[in-house]
Amino acid sequence: MSDQTGRVVLVTGCSSGIGRGTAVYLAQRGWRVYASARRLDDISSLQTERLTPLVLSVTDEEARKRAVDRIVEQAGRLDALVNNAGTNIGGPLELVSLDEAREQFETNVWGALRLAQLAAPIMREQGGGRIVNVSSVMARVPLPFSGLYNASKVALEALSDTLRWELSPWRIYVSIVEPGSVMSNIDSKASALRQRFANDDLYGRFLNGKRRARNARKTKGALLGVLAFVKRLLGPKPPLETARVIEHALNDAHPRPRYKSGLDTHIYIAIRSLMPDQLFDYAIERAYGFRPDAQKRYEQN
Repeated sequence: MSDQTGRVVLVTGCSSGIGRGTAVYLAQRGWRVYASARRLDDISSLQTERLTPLVLSVTDEEARKRAVDRIVEQAGRLDALVNNAGTNIGGPLELVSLDEAREQFETNVWGALRLAQLAAPIMREQGGGRIVNVSSVMARVPLPFSGLYNASKVALEALSDTLRWELSPWRIYVSIVEPGSVMSNIDSKASALRQRFANDDLYGRFLNGKRRARNARKTKGALLGVLAFVKRLLGPKPPLETARVIEHALNDAHPRPRYKSGLDTHIYIAIRSLMPDQLFDYAIERAYGFRPDAQKRYEQN
């Protein structure tokens, strides 16, 4: 166990996946962890000597203030904040509602920013602190039908970069962790929305898994084959892998702006960085059937 006795961290989005895994792992490593989620039933089983469940909806201002005040009142300090809470709202950007867009950004962006605003004065008074914002590989390699999620993670990374510069004079270090595919239920809502659009006259054929698979098989070129092979080979990883990366970001003597989590993240970002935009567009268009003659081919099928 590393010597983290007395260091206090708030982790959001602990009902499942990365948040839950990170909360448990940090507690095992000696941190005093406040693990938050919207519903107490989702996190009550996490209660241990070093881990305290905390009800917190990151979109609720009163709940945010109440949670931070409670931590300071009970623990006397707040050394670190892990902004992990997030949701993934999928579907064609033309058809998703503005209410869904607001919900995506309220959770993934504004909630994280507001908690950082509440934590910063406490950390400044203490002489420093750490903020880790959990992003996604999709901020660097966006994919179709996840436009709101892609955009929210890009926004989160831009805010994180700016916070890193602005808070550095007070030794408050801000880092981004970019996970790849992780075993979690975050995609359940996205899957439901994609199913809602599956029979849409305009986009249904692009969301059809069998048709997309056939398009991919017909695609000529090694690039798409490599991407598909990487996805099949690596698959979703346990949350513990990302939890270890988050702990490293919290403890690193020289915190980096970004930490990649998962071999798939490293591979996807490396491939994307080497590809001209036109080549990447070609691969995506062929995989999803977005070629200019897609309508004609669809009608023929």
